[in-house]
Amino acid sequence: MKRKVDRECRVFNKLWELKYFFAKDELKQKAYCLICHEHLSVMKEYNIRRHYETNHAPIYSKYTGKLREDKVESLKRTLQIQQGLIKKNFENNENVTRAGYEITKIISQHGKPFSDGMYIKNCIIEAVNCLCPLNSSLFDGISLSASSVSRRTEELGKIYIYKFVKRQVICCGILLHWMSQLTFREHRNFLFIRGVDENISITEELASVCSIHGTTTGKDIFDELEQTISDYNLEWEKLSCVTIDGAKNMAGSKKGLVGQITNKLEELHISNTLFIHCILHQHALCAKALNISCVLNPVIRIINFVRGSSLNHRQFKVLLDDFGSEYFDLPYYTAVRWLSCGNVLNRFYKLRSEIDIFLTSKNNYYPELSDLAWLSKLSFLVDVTTHMNELNLKLQGKENLICDFYRIIKAFRHKIDVIRVTTWSTSVFTLFLF
Repeated sequence: MKRKVDRECRVFNKLWELKYFFAKDELKQKAYCLICHEHLSVMKEYNIRRHYETNHAPIYSKYTGKLREDKVESLKRTLQIQQGLIKKNFENNENVTRAGYEITKIISQHGKPFSDGMYIKNCIIEAVNCLCPLNSSLFDGISLSASSVSRRTEELGKIYIYKFVKRQVICCGILLHWMSQLTFREHRNFLFIRGVDENISITEELASVCSIHGTTTGKDIFDELEQTISDYNLEWEKLSCVTIDGAKNMAGSKKGLVGQITNKLEELHISNTLFIHCILHQHALCAKALNISCVLNPVIRIINFVRGSSLNHRQFKVLLDDFGSEYFDLPYYTAVRWLSCGNVLNRFYKLRSEIDIFLTSKNNYYPELSDLAWLSKLSFLVDVTTHMNELNLKLQGKENLICDFYRIIKAFRHKIDVIRVTTWSTSVFTLFLF
């Protein structure tokens, strides 16, 4: 039978310090020579004595009594100093590495390029040189190159997957969002997972971002979903809810993603999964149902006139600066951005006087800017779209539950009822309806 040194339970004898100049290394649990810094694998007096008599006895045997005790204490202090320096360097290196990971996490959370790491490092070093120049060398060790940030981002992603798998969720919900990138001729699927464990602890993570360069049918999206579920070690039986947007390749009951998931669940004899149309998308669709072209179209024409020409745009910005305006420019209207309409109308209403002066100087007359009825409609729509933007922002964010959405939407409906009641008898609401 092979000898097991760990099972012999040998104990270091304090007398060996004075007798053989040996100490116990608490970290490695081995005998440590104070003179030559060599470790002995077995804490046995015969081995320690042989090492001392062979290597150090001719020189250190002359130390006796008080002189020997002082020499042992001196060697122990030297050892402690060396270990302290090594420990400090190790802690510094560990803290530098941790700082690199934390900065990488912030870069990834804000969607910044990996190459911004060096820019951030240069800013940190300049700040340290001004505040505490003695510690500048410590910050130089933070590695924030593009390759380091990329590698650490992948490692953090694997850690999040491991933490999610380790939680052993009892049920989970999935949200899929499909987005087309015309610039890069690709389509991207964003897949979010929300899981609940036995302690009713909710975990919500962006599970994957899949780029699809070919077809984007429901089968293609389902294959990416199936791969993600496999990566997170989830079971189809735990899938309780799937939230999708209104695209046909998502909501199709036969060839769409909903149909593909339904077929998969029928094969596994699972029938308790719920499919939900994303509330934010429903809110955006409801906002588009409101016909405000009588106000929005003139606003878009005026903005395009101001910003369509480089000369007009520069002169308008100079005019705003001369008047000391709170804002320095007019934003473009973008139909695909949910908050764009409210932001554009709000900015246009606050700059309506400056816009009128600028158009007059250009001999470009718009009768809407002097029409009280049109201005009343504009002010009314500014209030309504502002409330709708606030609702949209409240519906966003992590860890929101369906009961929170119900409470927020119910409060918004009551607010709209109050606006309707208070404006029904006024000419503003009547003009807008007709």
